Amino acid sequence: MTLKHIVLLLIFSLLSVYIAFLNPNEVDVYLTQSFSLHMPMVILLLGFILVGVIITSILNWMVKVKSSFGNLKNYFQQNQVEKRLQWSRGQYERGENVFAAGNLDKAKGIFNKLLEEFPNHVGALNYKGEIERKQGHADLALELHSKASKIAPGNLKTLSNLAEDYSSNGSLAQETSTLEKIRQKEPESPLILTRIRDAYLKKDDWKNAAEVQKRVVSLTRDKTQEQKEQELFSQIIYRNGLAYWEKGQVDSAISEFKKALRISGNCLPAYITLGDAYLKSGNKKNALKTWEVGLTYTHSPLILMRLQKMFQESDDLKNLERIYREAIKSSNNSFRSTLVLMNGAFYMNRGKTEEAIESLETIQHENSMLRSVLLANAYRQKQDTSNTEKAVQSAIDLANETLLKMVCTECNTPVKEWASHCPNCKTWNSLTLAVH
Repeated sequence: MTLKHIVLLLIFSLLSVYIAFLNPNEVDVYLTQSFSLHMPMVILLLGFILVGVIITSILNWMVKVKSSFGNLKNYFQQNQVEKRLQWSRGQYERGENVFAAGNLDKAKGIFNKLLEEFPNHVGALNYKGEIERKQGHADLALELHSKASKIAPGNLKTLSNLAEDYSSNGSLAQETSTLEKIRQKEPESPLILTRIRDAYLKKDDWKNAAEVQKRVVSLTRDKTQEQKEQELFSQIIYRNGLAYWEKGQVDSAISEFKKALRISGNCLPAYITLGDAYLKSGNKKNALKTWEVGLTYTHSPLILMRLQKMFQESDDLKNLERIYREAIKSSNNSFRSTLVLMNGAFYMNRGKTEEAIESLETIQHENSMLRSVLLANAYRQKQDTSNTEKAVQSAIDLANETLLKMVCTECNTPVKEWASHCPNCKTWNSLTLAVH
C-alpha cells in the first residue's frame, strides 16, 4: 500500500471516529430479510472502510498482475526485436567484410537477404547500390541509392553514392546539385570540395571551379599537396581566361591570365597567351615584357621562340643575342641544352660560325645527336674538315645507339637490358626499341 493510500485511510478513520462520537446510537444492518446485525455506527463505518480497502487492494493486485503479464509480453516482443537487430547487425558487418575483400557476388547475396527482412535498411541499400554500379548496372544503383536517400535524406554516404551514380551516367547537373547538398552539411571537407571542383571541371565551368579550388587550397595543410593545388588553381584561372580569349574578349582574358600568374609564377601557358593577348591588342611593349619575365621564371624555349620571332621581325638582333645570353646564363635545368642548341642554330643562320661553335661546345652532354649535326654543319661552313668528320662520326654513333636503345612505352624510361617488367614503373611487357 502506498503512502497516499495510508494517508487516505487515516483521514477516513478519523472522520469515522468523529462521526461515531457525534452519533453514539447503534444501528441495525440487514444482510437478509430475516438476518440483521445490531452494531454501533462507528463499527459500521470502519467495516465499510475495511471492505473498501480490501477491494482496493484486490483491484490494485489485479492491475499489477495484468501489468506483469503485459510486461512479460513486451519483454518477449523486445527480445524478439533485439534478436532480429543483432542478426541484422551481424549480417551487415559480414556483408561489409565480404565487400571489402572484393567478393561482390557473395556480398550482394548477403545484402539481398538483409533487405528481405529489413527493406528500408539504409546501409544495405548503399552497399548493394555500390555493387550494382561496379557490376555495370548504373540505373539499378541509382534506384537503390535514391530509395536510401528518401529514407535518410541527411545520410552523407547515401548522397555521396548518389553523386557517384549521376557521374557514371553523365548527369553532371544532378551530380553537382547532390554534392552541394553534402557541402552544406560539411562545408570544410576537402574531399567533397575536390569532387565538386571536378564536377565543375567536367562541365567546363571554370568560374565556379575556381571558386571551389580557392577553398580547397586554403584547407590543404600538406605543403607538397598545397603546391599542387595551387598550380591547379592557376590552371583553372588560366582556362577561364582562355574561354574569354576564344570569345574575343581580350581585356577580360588579360585580367584572368594576370590573375593566374599571381597565383603561380610558373604557369607557362599564361605567359605565352598573355603575351599573345597584349600583341593582339597592339601593346607590343607589354607583350615583350611578359615574355621576358616568363623566360626568366620558366626558361622555356617556347617563350624564346616567340621572342625570337618578334625581334627578327623588328630586325632587333642585338637584343635577341642579349636575350639568348641571359636565358642560357640563368638556366640551370633541362631546358639549358635546348636553349644552347637554339642559340647555335640562330648564329649559324646569321653566318656567325665561330659563335655557333663556341655556343654548341658549351653543352656538357655530348650524347646529343642534334648537337653533333649542328656542329658538323658549323665546321663544314668553316671548312674545318677534321672536326667536321669527328662531328659526323659522333652523330652516326649516336644514331646507332639510339636505334638499339630500349625504352618503356609507359614511362619512357630508357633501359640497357631487356626485362619482362620495366625497372622503373614495373609495367609488364612494356619495353621496346626507341626507334621503331
